Amino acid sequence: MQISLVGFGIIGILLLISRGRGKTLLTALMLSLPFGATSWATLPSLGGSSPQIYTFLALALITTVILRPNAASDIWAALTGHWALFVLLLLAVYAVAGAYLLPRLFQGQTSAFIPIKGAIFEVPLSPVGGNMTQSAYFVLGIVTAIAVAAHLHRTRNWPVLASALLGWCTMNAVLGWVDLLAKMAGIVDLLAPIRTARYAFLTDVMERGFWRISGGFSEASGFAIHTVSCVAYSFAYWRETGSRVAATLCVANASALILSTSTTAYIAVVLISLPVVLSVLHSLAGRYVSKRNIQLLLLGLFGLVLAVSLTVTFPKAVAPVFDMLDTMVLNKSKSASAEERGYWNRRSLDAIVQTAGLGIGIGSSRASSWIVAVASQLGILGLAMFAALLVAVAQAPKRGRLSGIPAGSSPAGLVRGCRAAVMGALLGGSLSAGSADPGIVAFVTLSIAVSLPTIGMALTKRAEWQPRAPFAGRPTTPA
Repeated sequence: MQISLVGFGIIGILLLISRGRGKTLLTALMLSLPFGATSWATLPSLGGSSPQIYTFLALALITTVILRPNAASDIWAALTGHWALFVLLLLAVYAVAGAYLLPRLFQGQTSAFIPIKGAIFEVPLSPVGGNMTQSAYFVLGIVTAIAVAAHLHRTRNWPVLASALLGWCTMNAVLGWVDLLAKMAGIVDLLAPIRTARYAFLTDVMERGFWRISGGFSEASGFAIHTVSCVAYSFAYWRETGSRVAATLCVANASALILSTSTTAYIAVVLISLPVVLSVLHSLAGRYVSKRNIQLLLLGLFGLVLAVSLTVTFPKAVAPVFDMLDTMVLNKSKSASAEERGYWNRRSLDAIVQTAGLGIGIGSSRASSWIVAVASQLGILGLAMFAALLVAVAQAPKRGRLSGIPAGSSPAGLVRGCRAAVMGALLGGSLSAGSADPGIVAFVTLSIAVSLPTIGMALTKRAEWQPRAPFAGRPTTPA
Protein backbone atom coordinates (compact mmCIF):
# COMPACT_ATOMS: atom_id res chain seq x y z
CA MET A 1 0.00 0.00 0.00
CA GLN A 2 1.34 3.41 -1.02
CA ILE A 3 0.31 6.27 1.28
CA SER A 4 -0.50 9.72 -0.13
CA LEU A 5 0.91 12.46 2.08
CA VAL A 6 -1.22 15.04 0.25
CA GLY A 7 -4.37 13.06 0.95
CA PHE A 8 -3.58 12.68 4.63
CA GLY A 9 -2.61 16.33 4.82
CA ILE A 10 -6.03 17.36 3.54
CA ILE A 11 -7.68 14.92 5.96
CA GLY A 12 -5.77 16.55 8.82
CA ILE A 13 -6.84 20.04 7.74
CA LEU A 14 -10.48 18.97 7.49
CA LEU A 15 -10.33 17.41 10.95
CA LEU A 16 -8.94 20.65 12.37
CA ILE A 17 -11.74 22.62 10.69
CA SER A 18 -14.36 20.20 11.98
CA ARG A 19 -13.12 20.57 15.57
CA GLY A 20 -14.01 24.22 15.34
CA ARG A 21 -17.43 23.39 13.92
CA GLY A 22 -18.76 20.92 16.45
CA LYS A 23 -15.94 18.45 17.14
CA THR A 24 -17.41 15.73 14.99
CA LEU A 25 -16.12 13.41 12.29
CA LEU A 26 -19.38 13.94 10.44
CA THR A 27 -18.36 17.51 9.58
CA ALA A 28 -14.97 16.38 8.29
CA LEU A 29 -16.66 13.65 6.25
CA MET A 30 -19.04 16.09 4.56
CA LEU A 31 -16.22 18.56 3.86
CA SER A 32 -14.20 15.79 2.19
CA LEU A 33 -16.88 14.82 -0.35
CA PRO A 34 -16.04 17.54 -2.94
CA PHE A 35 -12.45 16.20 -3.12
CA GLY A 36 -13.48 13.59 -5.66
CA ALA A 37 -10.00 13.25 -7.20
CA THR A 38 -7.99 13.11 -3.95
CA SER A 39 -6.97 9.72 -2.57
CA TRP A 40 -5.25 8.81 0.67
CA ALA A 41 -3.51 5.67 -0.62
CA THR A 42 -2.97 3.38 -3.60
CA LEU A 43 -3.79 -0.31 -3.15
CA PRO A 44 -1.83 -2.52 -5.59
CA SER A 45 -3.61 -5.62 -4.23
CA LEU A 46 -6.89 -4.21 -5.59
CA GLY A 47 -5.58 -3.46 -9.05
CA GLY A 48 -4.12 -0.08 -8.13
CA SER A 49 -7.36 1.25 -6.66
CA SER A 50 -6.96 4.68 -5.05
CA PRO A 51 -9.72 5.26 -2.46
CA GLN A 52 -10.85 8.85 -2.04
CA ILE A 53 -10.20 10.63 1.25
CA TYR A 54 -13.87 10.42 2.25
CA THR A 55 -13.48 6.64 2.62
CA PHE A 56 -10.91 7.09 5.41
CA LEU A 57 -13.19 9.49 7.29
CA ALA A 58 -16.25 7.30 6.69
CA LEU A 59 -14.41 4.30 8.17
CA ALA A 60 -13.35 6.47 11.13
CA LEU A 61 -16.96 7.57 11.70
CA ILE A 62 -18.22 3.99 11.51
CA THR A 63 -15.54 2.85 13.96
CA THR A 64 -16.39 5.65 16.38
CA VAL A 65 -20.09 4.74 16.32
CA ILE A 66 -19.35 1.04 16.87
CA LEU A 67 -16.95 1.64 19.79
CA ARG A 68 -19.33 3.90 21.72
CA PRO A 69 -21.07 2.55 24.83
CA ASN A 70 -24.47 1.08 23.97
CA ALA A 71 -23.56 1.08 20.29
CA ALA A 72 -25.88 -1.84 19.59
CA SER A 73 -28.82 0.12 21.02
CA ASP A 74 -28.00 3.17 18.90
CA ILE A 75 -27.73 1.12 15.72
CA TRP A 76 -30.93 -0.77 16.49
CA ALA A 77 -32.74 2.53 17.18
CA ALA A 78 -31.59 3.81 13.80
CA LEU A 79 -32.66 0.65 11.95
CA THR A 80 -36.05 0.52 13.63
CA GLY A 81 -36.61 4.26 13.31
CA HIS A 82 -37.52 3.93 9.63
CA TRP A 83 -37.95 0.90 7.40
CA ALA A 84 -35.83 2.49 4.65
CA LEU A 85 -32.63 1.73 6.58
CA PHE A 86 -33.54 -1.96 6.69
CA VAL A 87 -34.05 -1.83 2.92
CA LEU A 88 -30.59 -0.26 2.61
CA LEU A 89 -29.12 -3.12 4.65
CA LEU A 90 -30.84 -5.73 2.48
CA LEU A 91 -29.64 -3.90 -0.62
CA ALA A 92 -26.04 -4.10 0.60
CA VAL A 93 -26.29 -7.86 1.22
CA TYR A 94 -27.98 -8.41 -2.13
CA ALA A 95 -25.38 -6.35 -4.01
CA VAL A 96 -22.42 -8.23 -2.46
CA ALA A 97 -23.99 -11.63 -3.12
CA GLY A 98 -24.86 -10.64 -6.69
CA ALA A 99 -21.37 -9.27 -7.37
CA TYR A 100 -19.93 -12.69 -6.58
CA LEU A 101 -22.59 -15.03 -7.99
CA LEU A 102 -24.10 -13.34 -11.05
CA PRO A 103 -20.93 -12.87 -13.18
CA ARG A 104 -20.14 -16.54 -12.63
CA LEU A 105 -23.70 -17.74 -13.20
CA PHE A 106 -24.04 -15.89 -16.53
CA GLN A 107 -20.38 -15.98 -17.55
CA GLY A 108 -20.04 -15.60 -21.33
CA GLN A 109 -23.81 -15.33 -21.89
CA THR A 110 -23.84 -11.55 -22.38
CA SER A 111 -21.33 -8.77 -22.91
CA ALA A 112 -19.84 -6.23 -20.50
CA PHE A 113 -17.93 -2.96 -20.81
CA ILE A 114 -14.78 -2.75 -18.73
CA PRO A 115 -11.83 -0.33 -18.63
CA ILE A 116 -8.56 -1.68 -20.01
CA LYS A 117 -5.54 0.66 -19.96
CA GLY A 118 -7.72 3.75 -19.84
CA ALA A 119 -10.14 2.73 -22.60
CA ILE A 120 -13.52 0.97 -22.47
CA PHE A 121 -13.79 -2.38 -24.26
CA GLU A 122 -16.74 -4.71 -24.83
CA VAL A 123 -15.89 -8.22 -23.64
CA PRO A 124 -17.84 -11.38 -22.69
CA LEU A 125 -19.19 -11.22 -19.13
CA SER A 126 -16.85 -12.64 -16.50
CA PRO A 127 -15.79 -11.85 -12.92
CA VAL A 128 -13.60 -8.72 -12.78
CA GLY A 129 -11.84 -6.67 -10.13
CA GLY A 130 -14.60 -4.07 -10.35
CA ASN A 131 -16.96 -6.54 -8.66
CA MET A 132 -14.90 -6.27 -5.49
CA THR A 133 -14.02 -2.57 -5.54
CA GLN A 134 -17.46 -1.24 -6.50
CA SER A 135 -19.16 -3.55 -4.01
CA ALA A 136 -16.85 -2.19 -1.32
CA TYR A 137 -17.73 1.43 -2.16
CA PHE A 138 -21.44 0.54 -2.33
CA VAL A 139 -21.43 -1.19 1.07
CA LEU A 140 -19.32 1.58 2.62
CA GLY A 141 -21.89 4.16 1.54
CA ILE A 142 -24.74 2.18 3.06
CA VAL A 143 -22.94 1.40 6.32
CA THR A 144 -21.94 5.06 6.61
CA ALA A 145 -25.60 6.06 6.15
CA ILE A 146 -26.61 3.73 9.00
CA ALA A 147 -23.77 5.07 11.17
CA VAL A 148 -24.94 8.64 10.54
CA ALA A 149 -28.48 7.66 11.55
CA ALA A 150 -27.16 5.98 14.72
CA HIS A 151 -25.06 9.07 15.52
CA LEU A 152 -28.11 11.28 15.04
CA HIS A 153 -30.30 9.10 17.24
CA ARG A 154 -27.67 9.16 19.98
CA THR A 155 -26.70 12.84 19.98
CA ARG A 156 -29.77 14.61 18.50
CA ASN A 157 -27.14 17.15 17.43
CA TRP A 158 -28.94 18.55 14.39
CA PRO A 159 -27.26 22.03 14.56
CA VAL A 160 -23.87 20.42 13.87
CA LEU A 161 -25.49 18.36 11.13
CA ALA A 162 -26.90 21.49 9.49
CA SER A 163 -23.49 23.17 9.74
CA ALA A 164 -21.77 20.13 8.21
CA LEU A 165 -24.09 20.08 5.19
CA LEU A 166 -23.68 23.80 4.57
CA GLY A 167 -19.92 23.30 4.88
CA TRP A 168 -20.15 20.59 2.21
CA CYS A 169 -21.87 23.02 -0.17
CA THR A 170 -19.32 25.72 0.67
CA MET A 171 -16.32 23.48 -0.04
CA ASN A 172 -17.78 22.36 -3.37
CA ALA A 173 -18.39 25.95 -4.48
CA VAL A 174 -14.92 27.08 -3.38
CA LEU A 175 -13.14 24.31 -5.29
CA GLY A 176 -15.26 24.94 -8.39
CA TRP A 177 -14.63 28.67 -8.47
CA VAL A 178 -10.93 28.31 -7.65
CA ASP A 179 -10.61 25.92 -10.58
CA LEU A 180 -12.40 28.28 -12.98
CA LEU A 181 -10.69 31.51 -11.88
CA ALA A 182 -7.26 29.90 -12.03
CA LYS A 183 -7.87 28.70 -15.58
CA MET A 184 -9.11 32.14 -16.62
CA ALA A 185 -5.91 33.61 -15.11
CA GLY A 186 -3.76 31.30 -17.22
CA ILE A 187 -3.08 28.56 -14.65
CA VAL A 188 -4.35 25.45 -16.40
CA ASP A 189 -4.92 23.32 -13.30
CA LEU A 190 -4.20 24.99 -9.97
CA LEU A 191 -5.76 22.04 -8.14
CA ALA A 192 -3.47 19.47 -9.81
CA PRO A 193 -1.44 18.89 -6.58
CA ILE A 194 -4.53 17.58 -4.78
CA ARG A 195 -5.53 15.23 -7.62
CA THR A 196 -3.72 12.20 -6.23
CA ALA A 197 -6.18 9.51 -7.35
CA ARG A 198 -5.12 7.21 -10.18
CA TYR A 199 -7.84 8.28 -12.63
CA ALA A 200 -7.78 9.54 -16.19
CA PHE A 201 -8.02 13.31 -15.69
CA LEU A 202 -9.86 15.60 -18.11
CA THR A 203 -9.29 18.84 -16.23
CA ASP A 204 -7.56 21.01 -18.85
CA VAL A 205 -10.29 20.89 -21.49
CA MET A 206 -11.96 23.82 -23.25
CA GLU A 207 -15.28 23.72 -25.09
CA ARG A 208 -15.90 26.38 -27.75
CA GLY A 209 -13.54 28.78 -25.98
CA PHE A 210 -14.93 28.12 -22.46
CA TRP A 211 -12.98 26.34 -19.76
CA ARG A 212 -14.71 23.28 -18.32
CA ILE A 213 -15.00 23.35 -14.51
CA SER A 214 -13.80 20.20 -12.76
CA GLY A 215 -13.54 21.51 -9.20
CA GLY A 216 -12.15 18.79 -6.97
CA PHE A 217 -13.10 16.04 -9.43
CA SER A 218 -11.36 14.38 -12.35
CA GLU A 219 -13.67 15.83 -15.02
CA ALA A 220 -16.53 18.28 -15.54
CA SER A 221 -19.31 15.67 -15.50
CA GLY A 222 -18.23 14.43 -12.05
CA PHE A 223 -18.26 17.99 -10.73
CA ALA A 224 -21.68 18.59 -12.32
CA ILE A 225 -23.28 15.49 -10.77
CA HIS A 226 -22.00 16.48 -7.32
CA THR A 227 -22.94 20.14 -7.71
CA VAL A 228 -26.53 19.29 -8.66
CA SER A 229 -26.95 17.81 -5.17
CA CYS A 230 -25.41 20.90 -3.54
CA VAL A 231 -27.74 23.22 -5.47
CA ALA A 232 -30.78 21.10 -4.65
CA TYR A 233 -29.92 20.94 -0.94
CA SER A 234 -29.08 24.62 -0.44
CA PHE A 235 -32.13 25.76 -2.42
CA ALA A 236 -34.56 23.53 -0.51
CA TYR A 237 -32.98 24.51 2.83
CA TRP A 238 -33.28 28.21 1.95
CA ARG A 239 -36.87 27.84 0.79
CA GLU A 240 -37.83 26.16 4.04
CA THR A 241 -35.85 28.31 6.50
CA GLY A 242 -34.99 31.53 4.66
CA SER A 243 -31.31 31.10 5.51
CA ARG A 244 -29.20 33.74 3.74
CA VAL A 245 -26.16 31.50 3.96
CA ALA A 246 -28.01 28.73 2.11
CA ALA A 247 -29.23 31.22 -0.50
CA THR A 248 -25.67 32.44 -1.10
CA LEU A 249 -24.39 28.88 -1.43
CA CYS A 250 -27.20 28.03 -3.84
CA VAL A 251 -26.24 30.95 -6.08
CA ALA A 252 -22.51 30.12 -5.87
CA ASN A 253 -23.00 26.45 -6.76
CA ALA A 254 -25.68 27.10 -9.38
CA SER A 255 -23.52 29.66 -11.21
CA ALA A 256 -20.56 27.25 -11.18
CA LEU A 257 -22.87 24.53 -12.50
CA ILE A 258 -24.05 26.72 -15.37
CA LEU A 259 -20.48 27.77 -16.24
CA SER A 260 -19.16 24.20 -16.10
CA THR A 261 -19.97 23.53 -19.82
CA SER A 262 -21.21 20.07 -18.85
CA THR A 263 -24.16 18.58 -20.76
CA THR A 264 -25.18 16.85 -17.54
CA ALA A 265 -25.28 20.22 -15.80
CA TYR A 266 -27.51 21.92 -18.35
CA ILE A 267 -30.04 19.10 -18.58
CA ALA A 268 -30.10 18.76 -14.79
CA VAL A 269 -30.67 22.52 -14.31
CA VAL A 270 -33.72 22.35 -16.56
CA LEU A 271 -35.12 19.24 -14.87
CA ILE A 272 -34.65 20.45 -11.29
CA SER A 273 -36.16 23.83 -12.22
CA LEU A 274 -39.42 22.34 -13.48
CA PRO A 275 -40.88 21.38 -10.06
CA VAL A 276 -39.87 24.79 -8.70
CA VAL A 277 -41.63 26.60 -11.55
CA LEU A 278 -44.74 24.44 -11.12
CA SER A 279 -44.73 25.09 -7.38
CA VAL A 280 -44.51 28.87 -7.88
CA LEU A 281 -47.30 28.82 -10.48
CA HIS A 282 -49.47 26.71 -8.18
CA SER A 283 -48.99 29.19 -5.35
CA LEU A 284 -49.86 32.09 -7.65
CA ALA A 285 -53.12 30.36 -8.48
CA GLY A 286 -54.00 30.12 -4.78
CA ARG A 287 -55.03 32.76 -2.29
CA TYR A 288 -51.68 33.02 -0.53
CA VAL A 289 -48.28 33.61 -2.16
CA SER A 290 -45.30 33.23 0.14
CA LYS A 291 -42.53 35.80 0.32
CA ARG A 292 -39.98 33.34 -1.05
CA ASN A 293 -42.16 32.47 -4.04
CA ILE A 294 -42.44 36.16 -4.83
CA GLN A 295 -38.65 36.44 -4.60
CA LEU A 296 -38.26 33.49 -6.98
CA LEU A 297 -40.74 34.99 -9.42
CA LEU A 298 -38.97 38.36 -9.42
CA LEU A 299 -35.57 36.68 -9.79
CA GLY A 300 -36.81 34.64 -12.74
CA LEU A 301 -38.27 37.69 -14.46
CA PHE A 302 -35.05 39.65 -13.85
CA GLY A 303 -32.97 36.83 -15.34
CA LEU A 304 -35.23 36.60 -18.39
CA VAL A 305 -35.12 40.36 -19.02
CA LEU A 306 -31.34 40.41 -18.54
CA ALA A 307 -30.80 37.52 -20.97
CA VAL A 308 -33.01 39.11 -23.65
CA SER A 309 -31.37 42.52 -23.17
CA LEU A 310 -27.85 41.12 -23.52
CA THR A 311 -28.82 39.11 -26.59
CA VAL A 312 -30.33 42.15 -28.32
CA THR A 313 -27.70 44.68 -27.23
CA PHE A 314 -24.52 42.59 -27.59
CA PRO A 315 -25.31 39.86 -30.14
CA LYS A 316 -21.66 39.24 -31.06
CA ALA A 317 -20.62 38.89 -27.43
CA VAL A 318 -23.43 36.45 -26.68
CA ALA A 319 -22.95 34.39 -29.87
CA PRO A 320 -20.15 32.16 -28.39
CA VAL A 321 -22.47 31.23 -25.50
CA PHE A 322 -25.20 30.07 -27.85
CA ASP A 323 -22.61 28.26 -29.94
CA MET A 324 -21.37 26.39 -26.87
CA LEU A 325 -24.93 25.51 -25.77
CA ASP A 326 -25.72 24.30 -29.27
CA THR A 327 -22.68 22.02 -29.19
CA MET A 328 -23.10 20.72 -25.64
CA VAL A 329 -26.89 20.27 -25.57
CA LEU A 330 -28.70 20.40 -28.90
CA ASN A 331 -26.09 18.56 -30.97
CA LYS A 332 -24.54 16.48 -28.19
CA SER A 333 -26.54 13.39 -29.21
CA LYS A 334 -24.80 13.45 -32.61
CA SER A 335 -21.29 13.31 -31.16
CA ALA A 336 -19.17 10.15 -31.20
CA SER A 337 -19.05 9.99 -27.38
CA ALA A 338 -22.86 10.22 -27.14
CA GLU A 339 -23.28 7.42 -29.68
CA GLU A 340 -20.78 5.29 -27.78
CA ARG A 341 -22.54 5.90 -24.45
CA GLY A 342 -25.90 5.16 -26.08
CA TYR A 343 -24.50 1.83 -27.23
CA TRP A 344 -23.37 1.04 -23.68
CA ASN A 345 -26.91 1.67 -22.44
CA ARG A 346 -28.52 -0.45 -25.16
CA ARG A 347 -26.25 -3.40 -24.49
CA SER A 348 -26.75 -3.00 -20.74
CA LEU A 349 -30.53 -3.14 -21.21
CA ASP A 350 -30.08 -6.26 -23.34
CA ALA A 351 -28.29 -7.86 -20.39
CA ILE A 352 -31.48 -7.60 -18.31
CA VAL A 353 -33.30 -9.88 -20.76
CA GLN A 354 -30.34 -12.23 -21.19
CA THR A 355 -30.09 -12.74 -17.41
CA ALA A 356 -33.86 -13.17 -16.87
CA GLY A 357 -34.01 -9.92 -14.90
CA LEU A 358 -31.38 -10.97 -12.34
CA GLY A 359 -28.61 -8.69 -13.60
CA ILE A 360 -24.89 -9.21 -14.12
CA GLY A 361 -23.63 -8.05 -10.72
CA ILE A 362 -22.43 -4.68 -9.51
CA GLY A 363 -19.08 -3.68 -10.99
CA SER A 364 -19.26 -6.18 -13.87
CA SER A 365 -19.78 -3.51 -16.50
CA ARG A 366 -20.50 0.16 -16.96
CA ALA A 367 -23.33 2.09 -18.54
CA SER A 368 -23.99 5.79 -19.11
CA SER A 369 -26.94 6.18 -16.76
CA TRP A 370 -27.42 5.26 -13.12
CA ILE A 371 -30.91 3.86 -13.77
CA VAL A 372 -29.65 1.65 -16.59
CA ALA A 373 -26.69 0.53 -14.46
CA VAL A 374 -28.98 -0.43 -11.56
CA ALA A 375 -31.32 -2.40 -13.83
CA SER A 376 -28.50 -4.22 -15.63
CA GLN A 377 -26.24 -4.88 -12.62
CA LEU A 378 -28.69 -5.32 -9.73
CA GLY A 379 -31.62 -6.58 -11.77
CA ILE A 380 -35.33 -6.07 -11.25
CA LEU A 381 -35.10 -6.75 -7.50
CA GLY A 382 -32.40 -4.11 -7.02
CA LEU A 383 -34.44 -1.63 -9.05
CA ALA A 384 -37.48 -2.38 -6.84
CA MET A 385 -35.45 -1.75 -3.67
CA PHE A 386 -34.27 1.62 -4.95
CA ALA A 387 -37.86 2.47 -5.93
CA ALA A 388 -38.93 1.72 -2.34
CA LEU A 389 -36.19 4.04 -1.04
CA LEU A 390 -37.42 6.82 -3.32
CA VAL A 391 -40.91 6.38 -1.89
CA ALA A 392 -39.47 6.74 1.61
CA VAL A 393 -37.66 9.94 0.62
CA ALA A 394 -40.78 11.36 -1.03
CA GLN A 395 -42.74 10.79 2.19
CA ALA A 396 -40.07 12.34 4.44
CA PRO A 397 -41.63 15.84 4.72
CA LYS A 398 -45.00 14.35 5.67
CA ARG A 399 -43.36 12.22 8.33
CA GLY A 400 -41.59 15.35 9.57
CA ARG A 401 -44.89 17.18 10.08
CA LEU A 402 -46.34 14.17 11.88
CA SER A 403 -43.31 14.13 14.20
CA GLY A 404 -44.00 17.68 15.31
CA ILE A 405 -41.30 19.50 13.35
CA PRO A 406 -42.84 22.85 12.41
CA ALA A 407 -42.48 24.43 8.98
CA GLY A 408 -39.65 26.93 8.71
CA SER A 409 -37.48 25.38 11.43
CA SER A 410 -33.92 24.22 10.85
CA PRO A 411 -34.81 20.53 11.33
CA ALA A 412 -37.55 20.92 8.71
CA GLY A 413 -34.99 22.55 6.42
CA LEU A 414 -32.64 19.61 6.93
CA VAL A 415 -35.36 17.13 6.00
CA ARG A 416 -36.43 19.07 2.92
CA GLY A 417 -32.83 19.82 1.93
CA CYS A 418 -31.66 16.22 2.25
CA ARG A 419 -34.73 15.02 0.38
CA ALA A 420 -33.82 17.37 -2.47
CA ALA A 421 -30.14 16.34 -2.33
CA VAL A 422 -31.07 12.67 -2.79
CA MET A 423 -33.22 13.50 -5.80
CA GLY A 424 -30.45 15.72 -7.20
CA ALA A 425 -27.83 13.00 -6.81
CA LEU A 426 -30.01 10.40 -8.52
CA LEU A 427 -31.00 12.83 -11.26
CA GLY A 428 -27.39 13.75 -12.02
CA GLY A 429 -26.37 10.11 -11.94
CA SER A 430 -29.23 9.11 -14.22
CA LEU A 431 -27.89 11.48 -16.87
CA SER A 432 -24.29 10.29 -17.05
CA ALA A 433 -23.09 8.04 -14.18
CA GLY A 434 -21.83 4.61 -15.17
CA SER A 435 -22.22 2.66 -11.92
CA ALA A 436 -25.15 1.28 -9.95
CA ASP A 437 -23.70 2.98 -6.87
CA PRO A 438 -25.48 6.35 -6.47
CA GLY A 439 -22.66 7.61 -4.27
CA ILE A 440 -22.22 8.36 -0.59
CA VAL A 441 -23.97 11.74 -0.91
CA ALA A 442 -27.22 10.00 -1.89
CA PHE A 443 -26.94 7.42 0.90
CA VAL A 444 -26.07 9.89 3.70
CA THR A 445 -28.69 12.48 2.78
CA LEU A 446 -31.31 9.74 2.40
CA SER A 447 -30.45 8.52 5.89
CA ILE A 448 -30.84 12.02 7.35
CA ALA A 449 -34.09 12.69 5.48
CA VAL A 450 -35.81 9.59 6.84
CA SER A 451 -34.16 9.47 10.29
CA LEU A 452 -34.46 13.04 11.55
CA PRO A 453 -38.29 13.10 11.59
CA THR A 454 -38.34 9.98 13.79
CA ILE A 455 -36.35 11.64 16.57
CA GLY A 456 -38.51 13.22 19.26
CA MET A 457 -37.85 16.88 20.01
CA ALA A 458 -39.48 19.36 22.34
CA LEU A 459 -39.96 23.10 21.79
CA THR A 460 -38.89 25.45 24.57
CA LYS A 461 -40.31 28.89 25.30
CA ARG A 462 -37.55 30.50 23.19
CA ALA A 463 -38.46 28.34 20.19
CA GLU A 464 -35.20 26.36 20.31
CA TRP A 465 -35.25 22.67 19.50
CA GLN A 466 -33.84 20.48 22.24
CA PRO A 467 -33.29 16.71 22.53
CA ARG A 468 -35.93 14.67 24.23
CA ALA A 469 -34.90 11.56 26.11
CA PRO A 470 -36.13 8.29 24.56
CA PHE A 471 -39.45 7.09 25.97
CA ALA A 472 -39.75 10.27 28.01
CA GLY A 473 -43.43 10.52 27.28
CA ARG A 474 -45.17 13.81 26.57
CA PRO A 475 -42.71 16.73 26.18
CA THR A 476 -42.88 19.45 28.78
CA THR A 477 -42.06 23.14 28.59
CA PRO A 478 -39.31 24.06 31.07
CA ALA A 479 -39.83 26.98 33.39
